[in-house]
Amino acid sequence: RLGEVALNVAGLALSLADFVCAETILQFLMQLAGESGQWRLRVDALYARADLAVGKGDLPSAWALVEEAESVRRSRLYRLTDMGRFERLRRHYTWYVGEGCATVPQVGNRCILLSDRLEVEALEEWMAWRSGRLDSERAEATHMLRVLGLWGVLDWLRQVGTLVELPSTEQQPSAASRHRDLEVRASAVARCRSLAELLHSDRTPQPTQGQTVSPNNASVQQ
Repeated sequence: RLGEVALNVAGLALSLADFVCAETILQFLMQLAGESGQWRLRVDALYARADLAVGKGDLPSAWALVEEAESVRRSRLYRLTDMGRFERLRRHYTWYVGEGCATVPQVGNRCILLSDRLEVEALEEWMAWRSGRLDSERAEATHMLRVLGLWGVLDWLRQVGTLVELPSTEQQPSAASRHRDLEVRASAVARCRSLAELLHSDRTPQPTQGQTVSPNNASVQQ
């Protein structure tokens, strides 16, 4: 459960483009995966780190992490904590390695949640749009993300440059609305960082009664 909580907090940090916080949490998650020996948790963490690398624009590092995750997974089928990220990065990797070719091999979409399915389909629309096989007006999944108000997914796809920009027919938000959005985002960033600190402190060894920890944490004395 702790690994799942950490992964969700990392996902929140990524959606807020708070890469420092995301990196801190993912380092903790990789440590947790190593200590527990859970290969599934390690795959989750590697895919999340790949998403962070994509967000930073470091695609070679991202795809190296995807390849490492796939070598750990070894084609074993199981449900990841974030299936949307898993299926999206698999497709993005295949498209990138194929140098944006129009004939990207089809892979099954095993997402159950509607938000995950739309996230993956929106990426597929972007690939088709980039190759000239889709007009932006026909990007139905991207449009549905807007209709359903899945702004976190939209923001991340836009952040990593894989979002079809639809023709805007909607009224632009007012200055007051934009200010409220900034306040909400700032509050979410602060909350995310508090959660990261809580996870870190929960893993920090605490001295038992009657014990003191030396300044360099190298020894424990009675």
